[in-house]
Amino acid sequence: MKKIGLFMMAALTLAACGSESAAQDVEEQSSTSAMVSSESSAITESSSEVDQMMVTNGPMLEVGQYVNDPVYGKLSLVKIATPETRSEVTSGIFFSIHSIKLINFENIPDSGAYDASTYVGISGKQGYDLQVVYTVENETDSKIGHTPLSKLVLSDGEQITRRTFVDETMSLEPHSKASNQIAHVAIPSQDITSASLYLEPTYEDPYVNIDATPVEVAF
Repeated sequence: MKKIGLFMMAALTLAACGSESAAQDVEEQSSTSAMVSSESSAITESSSEVDQMMVTNGPMLEVGQYVNDPVYGKLSLVKIATPETRSEVTSGIFFSIHSIKLINFENIPDSGAYDASTYVGISGKQGYDLQVVYTVENETDSKIGHTPLSKLVLSDGEQITRRTFVDETMSLEPHSKASNQIAHVAIPSQDITSASLYLEPTYEDPYVNIDATPVEVAF
């Protein structure tokens, strides 16, 4: 009886230890699961924050937003101004600036290098594009030529003369306008605070250069 009693006490002690050990294992496992779940949640929240800046539909309107473009690579919005100004740059000719964006082109794929160079003016894997949306109005009684945005002077003094025009109206009949033209201008740096935009229109018949006042836009 004594031996049986001792054996049962030992068994109970082992069972108690086993229960405590199992309970501790469950508690540790539960704590580990909670930690993993918390880390996973933090990663998800962090990914969500990054994704909020990615634009998949519509234009980039906030600094920091980006687009993963299949042709040009990653496009990030560095600066934006939407002045919506209408200026009479010379008698009867009006120049309206709707928006101006500074866009950083990154990781331009080899397949998009030709288009980036031809249509935007960026060579290599990375570069900066100044995208200007503007309207030109001819309220004179004469036809005018060379109506696109032709030249820019940046706040750091850099002057850029445009040579390539894509889908921009090149001349205007009397009392007509070209709305929401889009100009792409490759610039050497993102460290600018403003840009002066120039039109260099001409009368067609007879051919005469028209002096026009530049319009300055600050970021």
